[in-house]
Amino acid sequence: MKRLLFLIVLFCSPSFADELSVNWFEAGKETDIHFHGLSGRWELRYEHRTLDSGTIDARSGMATSKVKIPPLKPGLQMRATFFINGTPNSEALIVSPDPFEDRKAWFDKHPIALYDPMETTIDVFEQEEIPFKRLRSFADIEAVEKGIVIIGEAVDFDRENKLAELLFEYAANGGFVFVAAPRGSIPLHFTKPIDTLLMTKNPKHLFPDLPLRGKEYTWDLLASNNQVVIVGEFDERPDADGPTVVDICFKNTDIHSRNTTSGRIVFDLVPIFRTWDSRIESRWYFKSLIETLTNK
Repeated sequence: MKRLLFLIVLFCSPSFADELSVNWFEAGKETDIHFHGLSGRWELRYEHRTLDSGTIDARSGMATSKVKIPPLKPGLQMRATFFINGTPNSEALIVSPDPFEDRKAWFDKHPIALYDPMETTIDVFEQEEIPFKRLRSFADIEAVEKGIVIIGEAVDFDRENKLAELLFEYAANGGFVFVAAPRGSIPLHFTKPIDTLLMTKNPKHLFPDLPLRGKEYTWDLLASNNQVVIVGEFDERPDADGPTVVDICFKNTDIHSRNTTSGRIVFDLVPIFRTWDSRIESRWYFKSLIETLTNK
């Protein structure tokens, strides 16, 4: 129990200051905006330029207004602010539908290998034309020499009980791993010292503009039989306790060559690929995640 409490206190994520709420908008579309308990003139401003404006009367509840979002080139984003009667009300993150400026060059720089035995994720990659190498077995994972290993959503680590060991070994040797919405218990298998371990509800270190997400997982860090494991179950409640991202970094220096290798493994406990079509931020979160993983 002492070990468990020590880990939770040491690695608990920091609290973040209150900020204006952030709403996502797809560039080039007319979109509904909702205001509660406010009335008067609203404006969407980028720096000193007004992008769109209108009037509302929501004193007795909620009012809806149309806002025209300007178009953007692929890979670009714009951060604007909604003002009500001249006072900042909320921020608008305007993003292009395609987050990848030059898809071929971007993915050539970030090669992806996908292990997706449940086939929950491969359709998204194919539809979005995300190039990847298909991994069909543990032997395929062991054979990956470089790039990002992505584990598709809903993989059960209790059934695939050797998977965690393989992934931690790959990350400890300088590789990058992203585990999407896993199931079951995940042993924290460290054959080499870790550099940092962060558990957080709001992954601002991965994407500062990401709003708090409604559906979350409840996860606990447990000590059992001299082994520390992460245990999680899906929870539909919007007020679920516990972190939604577990981020572990490795940094090792070869004493012979003095070269430093940095590996990283991130467990994101909230599905992003199953909400890809309905939530524009999923695509941008994925891009930011890959860039964060490979940022040495």
